[in-house]
Amino acid sequence: MKGTFEMNSTDLVADLRAEVTHWCKKLREKQQHFGSASQHSLLSPISHQLNPPFRLISQGHELTPDLDEKCLADVGFKDLQVGLCSFC
Repeated sequence: MKGTFEMNSTDLVADLRAEVTHWCKKLREKQQHFGSASQHSLLSPISHQLNPPFRLISQGHELTPDLDEKCLADVGFKDLQVGLCSFC
């Protein structure tokens, strides 16, 4: 799955983590809503993986919870950067 989050370089890593968590919660709700109407939901194979905690990875490094109070710029995020979120 792919999602886009518009954030400022001054936002905290915790803000990004919260955005990802909120996005996954919305995906779960959508899957539950449409999954009850159809047994062929696209999200059902991974729906159990949409629960926190998530591993956030940027430039090959994990953004661990101890970095939550740092700004995105402080951990190396740049405009239009792609990051990964691992659903464990």
